[in-house]
Amino acid sequence: MNTSNQLVSVELLFSLGILTLLFISLTFLVIYFKSRLIIFIPDYNSVQKIHNSLVPPFGGIIIALCYYSYLFFYKPSALIFDWYILLPAIFILVVGIIEDTKGNVSANVRFSIIFIASIIYLISTPELPKLDIKILGPFLEDHNFLKILFFAIGLTALSNGLNMIDGMNGLAGFTALSTLTGIASILVLNQKFDFVKVEILSLSILVILFLLFNFPFGKIFLGDAGAYWLGWIMGVFIINMYVDQNLNSWGAILLIFYPCTEVVFSTIRKLLQGKSPLKPDNEHLHIKLYYMLKGPTERNLEFNSFTTLCLMPFWFCSCIAVVWVHFYSFLALYFIFTMAVIYTYYYIFIPKPRD
Repeated sequence: MNTSNQLVSVELLFSLGILTLLFISLTFLVIYFKSRLIIFIPDYNSVQKIHNSLVPPFGGIIIALCYYSYLFFYKPSALIFDWYILLPAIFILVVGIIEDTKGNVSANVRFSIIFIASIIYLISTPELPKLDIKILGPFLEDHNFLKILFFAIGLTALSNGLNMIDGMNGLAGFTALSTLTGIASILVLNQKFDFVKVEILSLSILVILFLLFNFPFGKIFLGDAGAYWLGWIMGVFIINMYVDQNLNSWGAILLIFYPCTEVVFSTIRKLLQGKSPLKPDNEHLHIKLYYMLKGPTERNLEFNSFTTLCLMPFWFCSCIAVVWVHFYSFLALYFIFTMAVIYTYYYIFIPKPRD
């Protein structure tokens, strides 16, 4: 029995090594030939743009390509190959790739595709988690359509939230890695990690490899395709995990707190300002913090990595807090309230960047 387990572990380690080589090779090719790839990259003039040089937005596409290829050969029975997960994920990737290469897909269309993809997944998946939220939880259990709508909004917010923070070196990558670490920790504590061990480990390794190129040097970014897809896939893992009624569903809110807070906070703010929630601006927390730290001085490309480190309380603490909540469920509200207060404090006292 021990010999068999050891053989599987060695085989998994070897296959992950091949996955690593594949990702590094593809990424080096994209970076090396980026001057030739410029014809496939639209020239954005966005108010959120903080890089002056060309940075290929294909890191997420490489992650997805390596991930699907690896699982197809190593674990074809993987959860992500269920049609109601694979098909919506492909829709999200396609619309993201078109935006990354053409730059002509409206925010309304992208939002709609992700939302529809989420609905397809949610109406087809065998079971959805029960919410440990007084009044709202029982109400949604009695109204299945509203429950599907609730989770669809959550998946769409997570997907869009990760895309919002992709422009800052390491911010999207570390947020994703923290979320995956939290997912793995809860599964290990609940003795269910073996069921999705290959899926979680391989995706985590790909995110780590991506960070080697993205942080602090900003040689490549997830891009719309990668950020949308990665956020959505993590959301699917979280929903699948919290179907287990032994888990406190407040932990799921902790895992997705930062990217979803970005979306919710920005949406409310823009509505109060009379702006479209889908129109980009430079008043997001990470952009405000970047310009405050930068000041009037010209900085090199690596400087914005410091912003990511300053935002560590949001992207790192979730994976620690969710473990505490697993043992002491009453702490969930305290953690969420504390993080919300810190976020609001940051936002209020950091000045708006000058136009």
